[in-house]
Amino acid sequence: MSSTKLIRQVISRDVPEKRFWNKVDKSGDCWLWIGSKDSAGYGQVSVKGAMRKAHRVSYETAVGPILPGMQIDHLCRVRACVNPDHLEQVTPAENRKRAGRIQKSIICGRGHRIEGDNAYEWHGTTMCRECRRLRRRKDQVPALRKEVTPEMSQQIALAVQGGMSVHQAAEQFGVSRRTITNHVRKVAAREQHSQEGA
Repeated sequence: MSSTKLIRQVISRDVPEKRFWNKVDKSGDCWLWIGSKDSAGYGQVSVKGAMRKAHRVSYETAVGPILPGMQIDHLCRVRACVNPDHLEQVTPAENRKRAGRIQKSIICGRGHRIEGDNAYEWHGTTMCRECRRLRRRKDQVPALRKEVTPEMSQQIALAVQGGMSVHQAAEQFGVSRRTITNHVRKVAAREQHSQEGA
């Protein structure tokens, strides 16, 4: 039986198949998890109300159960990969040994290669320099300090109340996320005060 058929059978019991595979990009050799990821860049999926690593779910469904105390090693070294052909069950010691032997060449949660000039060490962890640069750039954009008019404040509050995330609103209006949150609170307080006064 092919691994895809087996995955289809087992995933349908715990995770709706369509929901799982909608979060996988199979365009390359690695099947990249494009859904939620943890801080280390591993895919994660909710199975029966509990968060599980997506690569472990993929392995268990295609290959079989993971023995107690064992880990799943990404042979491709890509943490977001859920291709069962790229996964192998190993002991923690073997997993550490392999990770040390392989040149630091992993992909961060945003898809950047972490190697060479794009890698730096922080508290014993190899981090992505491009992601750090993007975070700092967002924090230092001059537009984030622009003046927010009362009309703009009302627009911000309506956008967030209408379902726009604080992050999306910050990008759209060119202000920081903290500014968005503060203006949503101010508008809500004004509305509550006007309702109490009426």
